[in-house]
Amino acid sequence: MKAKKYAVCVCGVEMKPGSRCKSDRLELNNGKLVRRHVNSSGGKCGDCNSAPGAYHHIGCDQAQCPLCGGQESFCDCPIKGYSVRVPVKVAKTAIEVTA
Repeated sequence: MKAKKYAVCVCGVEMKPGSRCKSDRLELNNGKLVRRHVNSSGGKCGDCNSAPGAYHHIGCDQAQCPLCGGQESFCDCPIKGYSVRVPVKVAKTAIEVTA
């Protein structure tokens, strides 16, 4: 049996069930970054397969625009592009965070 092939997001991640997009922010035309909405459906996204609580993949029909609340891919908001977060390596020891 052949392994199922999945589309690959612009962020480079294969859209397998339970996946998450690396892009966590939208870049607006004025250079401002705005955090994207996450999958809040309670299950995997029916369009891009993102896990609950993960960012939808770029171009997903279910992704909600954080500015107008419409579909992120089809709204008229001044979105220039997407910002991909840089992975941070964290030591396996406990780290205390202070405000």
